[in-house]
Parts: sequence; structure tokens; C-alpha cells
Amino acid sequence: MIEPPKIQYIINYPWNEEYLYAIKAGINFIQFRIKQRSVKSDEALCLAIEKCKEQRGDITLIIDDYVDLVREMDVCGVHLGKMDMPILEARKILPNKIIGATANCFKDILNAEEKGANYIGLGPYKYTTTKKNLSPILGISGIESIINECQKRGINIPIYAIGGIVLEDIPLLKKIGVYGIALSGVITYAENPFLMSRNIVDAINKE
Repeated sequence: MIEPPKIQYIINYPWNEEYLYAIKAGINFIQFRIKQRSVKSDEALCLAIEKCKEQRGDITLIIDDYVDLVREMDVCGVHLGKMDMPILEARKILPNKIIGATANCFKDILNAEEKGANYIGLGPYKYTTTKKNLSPILGISGIESIINECQKRGINIPIYAIGGIVLEDIPLLKKIGVYGIALSGVITYAENPFLMSRNIVDAINKE
């Protein structure tokens, strides 16, 4: 399976159209997060997916938690939190889709990789207001320690740092060896979502 892009933009329902600015700026990995699902949210999700695909053909779209929606709407995959459907069960339903998994420690990563996850969302890096019931905050030292342990064990699954990431954090996160970053509020609440997205893309791609 092809490795996912290095910037994942997480958008929470109900959403405006910041994700379209992000796509236009070069971000091509979007996660849709719906906390309380309804007929209205499903309809809005279907429309948002259509808009994303209109923007670019190579867009990677995943849905948080709802495995049935992934299959129904034929997106690229699902992201599973630690309290969501087990990875092995999801893989039976989505044999050829991307499955991402949330991790807060090395043991979580080891478990997810053994069960067939395609990437890891490791965090929270810092405090964030875009997600409730946070696990213990890792900080740069915590994430670096976990990545070092993965390297020692030969674990090469793509690891995304997540949680309160802003533009200024990107160079240091790259330096400690994260595969990519997953972010939300820094774009959603930006005065200029397009410009912020462009700056994030440039920061990730900078040598």
C-alpha cells in the first residue's frame, strides 16, 4: 500500500470550507471527524467528499471512527481511536483501505503495527482544544523517545505527530524523525487558511 501524504488536515463537523483552501494550497490528506453522527452530518460529509474530489484527483480522504461510512462513501480509509473498532475487525471490512491508529505510547504503536495499521497518529504533542478526553501530553521529548524506540526495534510504520501543532513546531518535529504531522486548529482558525496551509506545506517540504 502506498504511504500516505505527510500532512493530514483533520476537520471537525460541522465544517465550513477551510479544507478547500487547504487543498488548493497543496494539502492532499484530509480526515473527516464527526463526533455525533446524524442523517444531516452524513449528507454534509457526502457533499464535502465530492467537493474534495473536484479539487484534485489524487486526494487521500479518510473518516474518523465510522468504518461503515468508509465503505459506503468509498473513501481511502479510516482512522481508529483507541476506543473505536479493533483494527483486525476493521481490516476484515476494509481489506484494501488505509487504517490509521491513535497512539500515546510505544506499546500502542507496537500493538497497532502488529494488527496491520498503515500509519500512526502519535500524541498529543501539546494541549489542543479540538479534541476532548486527551491522553497524557507527550511533548517533544516524549515523541522523540517513542520514535527512537521504534527505530531501535526496526518499526518503520509512518508516524504522524498530532495535537496542538503550529507552524513553528514543524522544523523540530521533522528533526526528531516524525514521518508527518496531523493538524487541525492551526488551519481552521487561521485568519487566512490558504496562506497558513501554504506555509505548512513549504515547511514540511523544506530540506
